[in-house]
Amino acid sequence: AILDGDFEAALERIETGLKHRPADVELLAAQAAVQLLRGDQAGFQQIEQQVLKLRPRCARFFEAVAETVQMKFRYAEARDLAKRALEVDPGYHPVLAILGVNLTRTGQEEEGRKVLQRAFEEDPFNVFVFNHLQLWDRLDEHYTTVEMKGAKLRISKEELLVSTRYVKDLVNECRERLGGRYEAVPEQVLIELFPKHADFSARSVGLPGIPALGVCFGKVVTVLSAKEKKAVGAHSWGRTLWHEYAHVCTLTRSKNRVPRWLTEGISVYEEPKGRKTWVRGSDGDILMLMDRGLIMPVARLDEGFTKPRYPNQVMMSYYQGGAMCEFIEARWGFEKILGLLDAYGEGLDTKQAIQKVFGFDHADFDRRFMRFLQRRYRHVAWRPPPAPERRRELLSHLGRSPLDVAARGELAWVYAVYGKDVDAAAQAGLALEHAEKLAPELGQLELGALPGGEARAALRAANLRAGAADAHLALGVVAGRKGKLSRAARRLRRALDLGTRDPVLAHKLLSKIHAARKQWKQAIEELRTVERLSPPNAELQRQFAELWKKAGDEAESMAALKQACLLDSDDAKVRVTFATWAAKQGRWVEVLEVLDDVNLIDPFRKDTHLLLGDALRKTALGDEAKLKRALGEYEVAEILKVDYLAGAYFGKAACLAELGKREEALEAVRKALGDDPEHAEARALKTKLEGK
Repeated sequence: AILDGDFEAALERIETGLKHRPADVELLAAQAAVQLLRGDQAGFQQIEQQVLKLRPRCARFFEAVAETVQMKFRYAEARDLAKRALEVDPGYHPVLAILGVNLTRTGQEEEGRKVLQRAFEEDPFNVFVFNHLQLWDRLDEHYTTVEMKGAKLRISKEELLVSTRYVKDLVNECRERLGGRYEAVPEQVLIELFPKHADFSARSVGLPGIPALGVCFGKVVTVLSAKEKKAVGAHSWGRTLWHEYAHVCTLTRSKNRVPRWLTEGISVYEEPKGRKTWVRGSDGDILMLMDRGLIMPVARLDEGFTKPRYPNQVMMSYYQGGAMCEFIEARWGFEKILGLLDAYGEGLDTKQAIQKVFGFDHADFDRRFMRFLQRRYRHVAWRPPPAPERRRELLSHLGRSPLDVAARGELAWVYAVYGKDVDAAAQAGLALEHAEKLAPELGQLELGALPGGEARAALRAANLRAGAADAHLALGVVAGRKGKLSRAARRLRRALDLGTRDPVLAHKLLSKIHAARKQWKQAIEELRTVERLSPPNAELQRQFAELWKKAGDEAESMAALKQACLLDSDDAKVRVTFATWAAKQGRWVEVLEVLDDVNLIDPFRKDTHLLLGDALRKTALGDEAKLKRALGEYEVAEILKVDYLAGAYFGKAACLAELGKREEALEAVRKALGDDPEHAEARALKTKLEGK
């Protein structure tokens, strides 16, 4: 309950325990932790005095409080509590690990390392401490630090020449934009970029295998760099850094008291404000939560992080938190988000903070949020895949109501989606048989078409129609998997005519049938319907690109590929494919549009820097900032030794000439001609510069 932020429930349980064991150190430590987390310093001190009066050397009390508060982002307080433990009992070595790690998390690295070394000497079998010490040895050998305004960057020596410029630029942008929005940023933040997941994980949690790309400790941020692709695949390290820096701001503004749901929600909400391509594509996940009744009440949303009840609930809690922040901004404005942070900073819990900031209770907030989601997705007909337990629920229901055609049709759909073809066909057959008995002509299955048109009859007709439609859909899925395309197409069209509850699946399968027959235009039309009825989706745009390519329309194919770029924060390959094509067409504005964030995905690709440099240079129109940025791209191309160095040298020369640096430009253009004597633009530029 403490980690969930439900302090009232926690205190109630603690008090029940203390009635039976009034001197229990663990219970008193939990009680003290609640007081500290709520900002009640006097309440904490009262419990502290009570414990020390009974046990003057009880270091365990302070250690237990430190263990709790550090899990609520209170690293400085955990550090100070660990120090207090050693004051009352200097020989209490178990607390050294907590002290050492939290010293390093709060910027006191040298002292922290010394304490960790002492901890290891006292307990050489502590894996947590051992991993930290090994990491620090690797940091000494393979990493260096770069000082900058408001931050210090720790970076691997192998990344220094390439990554540093991009990290510095992004950190400056974070400090200016995020720091400005939240009006809260520390004087200095330590940013650490790790090319190996093992080092990143050891620094972040002291153990291997952390399933994350970045971690924030308030004034220390760790990020997995583009170099690490084996452990996590391609990813936007830039988006991760932006996300973590948003944590820096929210933790600072709230005095480290912000609950997990809000700090993660704000970071997710801020991502697409950093770059329009930094979208999570989480609409489908939110729709799945709504469909399955899994949207969490705001007062309990932290439980999704601390004690998930189903696979991937932690990630779903990120998405719900982000959607809640979008809701707050859309309904009341950004100031209310700041108001929540300030309310938490005063020590309020979620129920109290909601009441203070919005003027109504948390239950009303939940109702309003659900209405917001329903309005947002009212145009979406895409249906999430059924929950695994849905089959059991439907079977149980049909055991009681065997003639429920709507439920029978849905069960057929569930079986079809999960590849149970025999069961799908059997249930679909039963659904259609029952529908025919209840309404002899399926043509009667129209709302209000049954005699009288009364409400009950209309509802009965709708249920029959939906069940029959889903039965035809299931039979279409089964026929398609067996390669019986004509039969599948007939069933799918019948399902659409009757109003299947999953029209997106029907149109998607019809598109595949047309594609299998090489009927590209028809396949594209079906996919357009899928697009209209579904949330934005990068994979759908890639499918469009492939279909248009097969239809022989390269321009449309590339237009779809461009849309895929704008919906996927991690795909550098697709960006380069589109940019290469657009460059050949002279469409440099579009090249710049899709490559603008490519170095925030992977600055080590050799095929991006010349393209991006040329796009910046050709669209600069005298813009000094653009020319300097282009110059940087050509310099990185040199460092990476791209295949066509003449292009890098010439681009550099052209930028320097525009910036009025004639001698440097001449030196660069001569290098270009040394690499490629036939470079016409370089020859012309050399003549022009020498003429001056």
